[in-house]
Amino acid sequence: MKTFYFIALLICFSSCAPSTSEKYNSASSEAEILTLLNEREYHKAIWLIEAQYTKNPKKTDIKFYLAQAYLGKAGFEPLEFIDKIHGDQNKTQSNLWNQFFKNCETRAIFKNESISLHCLFKRIYFNTPEVSSGDFATARSLMRSAYPNPEHTSTWNNTLIGMVELVSLIKRSGDLYMYGKNILTTTEMKKNALNIQWLKAQFTQALIETNECAIRGSYSGDKISKFILKYKSESLYEALNDRFQLSQRLGTLKLLSIEHNLKNNPDLTINQIREKILAALDDEERQH
Repeated sequence: MKTFYFIALLICFSSCAPSTSEKYNSASSEAEILTLLNEREYHKAIWLIEAQYTKNPKKTDIKFYLAQAYLGKAGFEPLEFIDKIHGDQNKTQSNLWNQFFKNCETRAIFKNESISLHCLFKRIYFNTPEVSSGDFATARSLMRSAYPNPEHTSTWNNTLIGMVELVSLIKRSGDLYMYGKNILTTTEMKKNALNIQWLKAQFTQALIETNECAIRGSYSGDKISKFILKYKSESLYEALNDRFQLSQRLGTLKLLSIEHNLKNNPDLTINQIREKILAALDDEERQH
């Protein structure tokens, strides 16, 4: 578990916080950045890290710290998030809970107890902040640009990046299914309800996230699975560098087929796209 404190936020090597405002304003060391992250002072951490990033734009670890600060600001802390998705869901449950995969329980999942992937994904969906815009999207973009080549990225960083991409994909897929049902759950969805270019972009982003999940998984082995599943024996996915295989495993293959269809049929209307989303959702629910 200590290892994953390092994986999740890189904050276990913290030092004493600056004792005065003058010292804070002149702070420059990574230890002080880590202290702010450890104390969940994400706004201050962003201010300090961005000042450092301006001075050292090529320093990838600084950019990665900034990504983690934005994740925290978005309300996404990996270890806390894992506890949430395995805990009792009654607090997160709303009248939307039964919109898809109705047979999923809301009680806490006990250690070593199995859970279907679709019910796990449902829990992830309802505990993940908005991913198509805002702080979470900023964090995801920073992670990609900090370590664009997984072959030259540490296993631990690939694990965290892969987890963020996986969560993004599940949240975005759920949002697309909600959109198909004409249930607009986020500010971004409501703002762009009739914006077909925005809708098409969601499919494109889902494809990018699928690719990132697959390649990061191939360089981190089963660590993403172990992290999200809390060391249960099942395998979520591992070493799948083929997006087709991964999409089959995650149940998002039909969404990717819609993305392909959009490229071949650029004149599809919003209602036609919505019909395709509903057909894909119906197929998934019949299978599960």
